[in-house]
Amino acid sequence: MVHTFSLVEDIDFRSPNGKVGLQVYKPSSSGFRIININVPGPLCYASIIVPTIADNDKGLPHTLEHLIFCGSKEFPLRGYLDSLANRSLSTGTNAYTTEDHTAYTLATAGAEGMINTLPVFLDHVLHPTLRDEQFVTEVYHVDGQGKEQGVVYSEMASREHSEADLLDFHLRKELYRGMTTYSHECGGLTPDIATLTNEEIIEYHKRFYHPDNITLILAGDNIDMEKLFNKLNEHPDTLEKTNFGAGCKEKELVFEPPTFSLPDGEVILTKVVPFPSNDDDVGSIGYGWRGPPVEDVFNIVAIEVLFRYLHETSAAPLSQRFVERPEPYANQIDFEVKAYTYTSLLLVFSGVPYNQSQDDEDDEDMSDEESEGEDELRGKKRQHSDEESAHSDVDDETMEDDFADDPSENPVPPLFEPNAYYSELREVFSDIVNNGFLDFEQMRNAVKRHRIKILEALEEDPHEVIASYLLLDVLASHYSSTSVHSPKIGTRSKIFQILDELELKSEQFWQDLLKTWFLDQPVVEIKMIPDTELGPQLDAQKSAAQEARCEELGPDGLALQAEIVNKAVDANTIRIPSEVLRSMPAIPTLNTVSKLPSKLTNLDLSSNADFSMRPFKTIQLVETDTYFTHVKFCFPTQFLDENVRPYLVLFQELLSQTDVIVPVVDKESTLVKTEKMDYRDLVNEISRDLVSHECAVGFGNDTFACSWMSEVFVLAASSEPAKFSKLCELLTRILMFASFTRERILIVAKNLLSELVELKREGGDMMAALTTRITSALRPSESNTQWDFGKASNAATKDISNDIPISIFRQEAFLKSVIYKLEESESNEAEEIIDCLQSIQASLLMSIQQILAKASKEDPQLIAGFLQISTPFDFSPSGTTLSAADELLRVWDSNYAKYLAFHNPNRPEGQIANYSTDRCVDLKTFPFPRSPYKAQNSKPIGLVLPMSSITSSFLLSVVPCDILHAHIDLNNEALAKEYFATILLCEIFSRAEGPLYTLIRGNGYAYDASLCVYAWTGQMVFEIRDAADPIKAVQSFWELLKNMKEDASEWDKLVGDFELDTARAGIAYRSCMEGATAGGVIGAALGCCLKGFGSLETQEKYFRRYLYSVDKVDLRGAFEKYLTRFLEVSGNSITLALTPSDNTKLICEQLSEANPARIKFAKAAVDDFMIEDVFPSEAAR
Repeated sequence: MVHTFSLVEDIDFRSPNGKVGLQVYKPSSSGFRIININVPGPLCYASIIVPTIADNDKGLPHTLEHLIFCGSKEFPLRGYLDSLANRSLSTGTNAYTTEDHTAYTLATAGAEGMINTLPVFLDHVLHPTLRDEQFVTEVYHVDGQGKEQGVVYSEMASREHSEADLLDFHLRKELYRGMTTYSHECGGLTPDIATLTNEEIIEYHKRFYHPDNITLILAGDNIDMEKLFNKLNEHPDTLEKTNFGAGCKEKELVFEPPTFSLPDGEVILTKVVPFPSNDDDVGSIGYGWRGPPVEDVFNIVAIEVLFRYLHETSAAPLSQRFVERPEPYANQIDFEVKAYTYTSLLLVFSGVPYNQSQDDEDDEDMSDEESEGEDELRGKKRQHSDEESAHSDVDDETMEDDFADDPSENPVPPLFEPNAYYSELREVFSDIVNNGFLDFEQMRNAVKRHRIKILEALEEDPHEVIASYLLLDVLASHYSSTSVHSPKIGTRSKIFQILDELELKSEQFWQDLLKTWFLDQPVVEIKMIPDTELGPQLDAQKSAAQEARCEELGPDGLALQAEIVNKAVDANTIRIPSEVLRSMPAIPTLNTVSKLPSKLTNLDLSSNADFSMRPFKTIQLVETDTYFTHVKFCFPTQFLDENVRPYLVLFQELLSQTDVIVPVVDKESTLVKTEKMDYRDLVNEISRDLVSHECAVGFGNDTFACSWMSEVFVLAASSEPAKFSKLCELLTRILMFASFTRERILIVAKNLLSELVELKREGGDMMAALTTRITSALRPSESNTQWDFGKASNAATKDISNDIPISIFRQEAFLKSVIYKLEESESNEAEEIIDCLQSIQASLLMSIQQILAKASKEDPQLIAGFLQISTPFDFSPSGTTLSAADELLRVWDSNYAKYLAFHNPNRPEGQIANYSTDRCVDLKTFPFPRSPYKAQNSKPIGLVLPMSSITSSFLLSVVPCDILHAHIDLNNEALAKEYFATILLCEIFSRAEGPLYTLIRGNGYAYDASLCVYAWTGQMVFEIRDAADPIKAVQSFWELLKNMKEDASEWDKLVGDFELDTARAGIAYRSCMEGATAGGVIGAALGCCLKGFGSLETQEKYFRRYLYSVDKVDLRGAFEKYLTRFLEVSGNSITLALTPSDNTKLICEQLSEANPARIKFAKAAVDDFMIEDVFPSEAAR
């Protein structure tokens, strides 16, 4: 039958640039809903929402989610959906599962491809084939060697013993009393997944997947809804209710979780949960309270605002109590309102100091029954927790008696002892409730900041943010009891009105809110204990179970398992007939995709700049549809002394949270006095006046690493337009007048070291850090290490890159040394540390005049600083007639004069010895000089590193691949084609249902495998993540390359016209998405100029010209030049494997035997790559 869609609701939602319209449509034949959101820009986003609940830990909603993509009733061929999605200017479909729903997502450039794909996607969701052979590969199987594998199984095996997952699981389990979907692991626990059957999944689909339960959220730029309705009606059976059974009974979906209560007088339930770790230095402690129902938007927003005040900044009450102290009790605090039907309020303290002696003391305090429970749990394969399960009856006064904070006697108390941590937390809450806020104005500022952060989120990702708000109403409409609630769509469209109300609330309102939801409610406390023995235990249990399985099955049984898996793999092989491929809709052209407007101007200050005052010579101005104003300073670090580079991490963390000493000068720029601002006042001012800010080494900084451009130091911030001048003032003030003190350095250093310890437990993060470590040249000061691949072959990289100085391998020993110096050494060493930080500050502030004076004739290249100003169209700063650029320069020059008066009062203004403008033309900005990776090893290297904190394997292989030089010469067709041919090959290999997906994920060897080019650094990287069998995974990759190289038919099968066109569509989508938001446009504008394009328009012409002119001959040339480097016996590939197993000898032997490049794999330890730091003063001692 033909479905008639009717508009049933029309709602306005406020966004930064006006109102966003929301329309709700329903067909006459069912309860299926479409919610359309009108969002400007090229991105079109869809999310198909299915309410799903879990009654156990088998992972039924999650396993079904995976099987949905394997084929459908009308489109049974595996791979059809993702091929269609890719060709719709997309990178394919995706999905996620949470405790109360499953969402199937798709993002396309423009609406045309979305409309073509949605009917096929919906057919997969509502009418999946769910064949047994799909279950075998996608969910679970035992292979011919007795190993447990499967895509879902591998995914959950890598997660279920992680600190974060265990903490989340146990908080939910206790808060919801083990009696609702929120108490279970929706993804599945591996022992339970192993008992799951395909029949159970089929029944689960019948129960929940019904048109009446499904909502489609659609967001894009003026989507033609009639065209979508017509396209859906070309497949009328997909939504026809008569094609479904009764589905889930209404009472099964409508539920109210059991009340969380404790016996009379008890306020806290505590559990102790061990997790596998490389160390026992730090753990974490999480707290959970039950919150308001999800429809109570007013109280939920109020609670979010309250905790923004309590923990967001280093000056906040919780941060002051737990983080910003001489002996930190945590390195980070996170708060979240879990938006379940009945919400939970979660507060997590990370990096809590721990040592084994505390565990011993806890054991002594345990009852015999609890101690036996701990031993039993440690021996289980499915091990989740040592239960203290202690219900505590503690009032505030008792807690203060039990645990007194006396730093002089016990600076780091045993924080994991009963009541120790909670007493500190409750004391902070009680003090506010009983005595009021220390500064209530900061509470009011938190309301204003919450409003502006929502606007920022709506600008950065409007599709996702608005969809997430609507999702809560969609779920409430299914789950909430109508007798208690009256759920509607768009309840959060009133969020700004709520914030207006909250801004007027009295101090007593906020005190009552804190008391009602956090002091008067029972709380769950989960103590996450690092256990260095647990990882090897789990690995030993896994090996023993495999041996037992092999013995039970015997040779015949194992052969049968291998046959079952081989048949399933064959049945799931993608075989789409050519006539089906030809019948697919044409790929939409980029001309149909809308764009956000922008204007880019590069100002060269060489002609009129005062070279004695400024370290930059280029300003990039970007105008676009942004609600905010943005400033980004980029300072080169080429003249930093080598001994101070390791201080960059401390510097970036301290800069915006240390004291500031501002000089006051007279009209002649003579110093009159100085005014000191405490770091807490500075932090509060930044929080009040800036939307966001960043002090970082390079772009994409993550404390101990950056994505690219480590040669520059970045200082950036955004503000509301009316506060642009204040933004400029704050940024220049913290850069020029930051004052470093022993106390602040020590606190920040300790928290950084704690953060580093946690980072070393993460397999993915460690793989990235190791890659940087082994592909970066070491300086002479970094030579104190067990692993050094030889002398640097690239002088430029050696001189100006900061990747190694900021890496965890340099920072661990360095931070320990800094802490030692500040705590144990003589006072003059503290002054030396402060001097090093100040020397970074001075180096960044070197004027162009100073740079030219310091440069020698031998310097290969000089780099000038640059800055970017991004504003709304036709913006001018309030209170002045100056342009944005002139206003920023005015503020800079004014503060720089103060800086000179304070630091060098006797220097004749504008005069520097040996100053010459002869090399002004050598100062580079656009394109920015880059130093691509040049391998230091003359033959392939392979290393296997055990990590006791991970439960699945990671593998990475890297080869040199410098293709970005093409952009410098825009008319060099050969270089341009090589660039696009290489990235197209990576897209063909890595796309959903592509060769790597089929061979590695499809066989259950690993959850993910990809091939990509890091263009800026000149590397091609093959990566496997969360692998159950890393050896078979990487062997599949090597065999694929070998077959494609030697067998022309294999090449033609994988690299045909269809595959090439599909890859082009994926890359075109990514290009469009760079400008999908205002932030994307701003980032793309800077990136295009750094790479050598003068404008976004030039880059787009170049992109379209060469992306579509590349042919299969070009691809073959790129394959022979770059991809075969992974196979070369005489090449310089580097391959690393991280494995939970300590049986690295066997793994090394298997990898050595399997690889075609004859790499002799060797065992190494992560700590072998550490770079020991030796200070001159220490060497003297």
